[in-house]
Amino acid sequence: MNMPLERFRLRRVSNAFTLIELLVVMAIMVMLMALVIPVTSSMMENNNLGRAGQIVADQIRVARQMASSGNRSIEVRFIKPHLVDNGFSAVQLYQYNPRKPVPPMVSSTAVDPVPVGRQIALPAGAAIAQGLALSGILAICTSSTMSIGGAAADYSGFQIKPSGLVSTGTNPMNTIFLTVVPARPAVAGPAPTVASPNKITIQVNPNTGSPLIFRP
Repeated sequence: MNMPLERFRLRRVSNAFTLIELLVVMAIMVMLMALVIPVTSSMMENNNLGRAGQIVADQIRVARQMASSGNRSIEVRFIKPHLVDNGFSAVQLYQYNPRKPVPPMVSSTAVDPVPVGRQIALPAGAAIAQGLALSGILAICTSSTMSIGGAAADYSGFQIKPSGLVSTGTNPMNTIFLTVVPARPAVAGPAPTVASPNKITIQVNPNTGSPLIFRP
């Protein structure tokens, strides 16, 4: 026996979602996304900071090894290509070689910096903090400008000597450190005066050039 047409239509309607049910589902999805996105962003930021801190520490270790094996000072440069407001976003090593030939009446200690290895950019969203409060190592750094692809960029660099000494080696241990913090675009305003709660601190032994990574 065939089902009446009206009963069939009622059953089909009762099996479908109502507009209110759809709106409730969409509201739940929006709330879940609002909870998940900040957590995901925080995890990505933490991961980028960790990778950046490891890159900087690794470059300092490489500089120490190169200085020792080559018996020449190696400079670790923190480079700021004017894209990040609150710090340096790249690292590169430079070797100091005696000029040849040395002109008369000129000290044989005159040097020319020569890049060794490529410039290494930190992961997006991470930068080496600019300012003595966050990166005390900048007090012993030489600051100037350099050219990157024809564009000027600021940099600050410190030297590791063949013996492992950082600069003169007379600076207290607690002043030879740098902090990796979340990067902020250059249009965001002045640099912060306090460290971000999310950060990586790298301390460099002034006598051996060895870096240690600390994370809150």
